[in-house]
Amino acid sequence: MSDLKEPQVTAAGKRGVLVGLDIGGTKVEAWAVDSRLQVRGKTVAPTRSETFESVLASIYEAVDGAVAETGVAAPAIAAIGGGVPGQVDHATGVVRHAVNLNLVHEPLGARLADHYGCPVVLENDVRLGAFGAFHYLRRHDPARFRGLNSLAYISIG
Repeated sequence: MSDLKEPQVTAAGKRGVLVGLDIGGTKVEAWAVDSRLQVRGKTVAPTRSETFESVLASIYEAVDGAVAETGVAAPAIAAIGGGVPGQVDHATGVVRHAVNLNLVHEPLGARLADHYGCPVVLENDVRLGAFGAFHYLRRHDPARFRGLNSLAYISIG
């Protein structure tokens, strides 16, 4: 957990919505949130995993749909963060191996950053689930979880 950082509301001074992604073998879910981290748009798109380009098209569909639901005319995307079911180099955004997506050594983070013109951080989906649970517990029940610095997380599915 120590190498993952807390999310920031803006990225490199860029203002706009933040987009969260859950990239799965059957569907891509995207959420657009405002500066108060309130969900302003959510879309689910089927994952087409025949090629890297088809996976990208599925992600673009979900992101564009969630951003469109915000109701803001052409809102900027400040940053994108997402979970991928497989081995991900979170420093480079390269998906090393994702069986459900048929991806091997694909520069997913860089392609999304180029397409949307914003920073993109990708990580393994289970690691992100553990990270979220860890911080949720510490924030929502601080008296009970004060001093919590480790967590055992089991993902079934």
